[in-house]
This record gives sequence, structure tokens and C-alpha cells, in this order.
Amino acid sequence: MSTQRKLAMHLASAAAAATFFVAAAPAVQAASNSEQIVFSGIGLPPASSEPFGIWVWCQNEQASPQSHYETDCNGAISFFARGVTKHVTGEVSEPEEGQYVMALVSDDGSVACMASNVPPIKGGPHNTVTADCTVNGASVTGLVIPNAVVNATGP
Repeated sequence: MSTQRKLAMHLASAAAAATFFVAAAPAVQAASNSEQIVFSGIGLPPASSEPFGIWVWCQNEQASPQSHYETDCNGAISFFARGVTKHVTGEVSEPEEGQYVMALVSDDGSVACMASNVPPIKGGPHNTVTADCTVNGASVTGLVIPNAVVNATGP
């Protein structure tokens, strides 16, 4: 059998198999996506009252009744001069278009923060995020990240 004929037979077999798998595949329902928000960056003096960092992802609306996520945030906040880095969870709200407020708390309650962005959201590290926190019982205000990444995607 010639090489061209073998190649033609393999291509015909592959096309038949692909047609079978596409035709036999069950219908897939479109995803019911939700809005997702990320705050990421490091704030340093003199812009910030003390050095801190934040990386938090949130989902603004529940994607579907079958979703494993609710209106949740998940991430970490660090207070470098205090030697404190904590995993945080919480809730997000959108008081106005393009402005997000995250209410975050660590599992042990030693860190609690309200973080928000200044709209409008710009691409890349060109956003401002501010936060007021309680760290081990001490009030920490005036936290600012002038070059934060803020990303909001979805509906």
C-alpha cells in the first residue's frame, strides 16, 4: 500500500472518529458566570502609614445554585513591620459601579480589614487600594497601595 493511500486512510479514520465523538457528546450547558474581583499589591511609606501587602480574590455574585462558592473573598494580607501575614476570607460589595469594598477577617480573628479601590479601574498596576484594619487588637489606618492591580471580570 502506498504512503499516500495509508495517509488518506488514517485521515479518513480520524475524521470519522472526530465526527462520532462530537455527535455522541452530551449537550453542555453554558456557564452561569459571576463577577470576580482581585486586589493585589504592596503599600509602602510614605504613601501608606506602614508597609503592607494584599492579594485577595472575590466573587461578587453566586454563579449558580450548584456553585461551591458563595459571595466570598479568599486571600492573604501581610503587615511586614509587624511580622504578620494572615489568610483572610470575607465578603465583597459594589456600592457604585467600579468601586468594590472587601470586608476581610482571618480565621483566628487577629486581623480584620475593610479594603476598597478608588474607581475607575485601570489596567495594570495603576489603581489605588486603601484599607483600615485591626491587627492583634491595634487599629491600623491610612493603609494605601498607590500602584495596586485591581481586576474585575465577568457580568
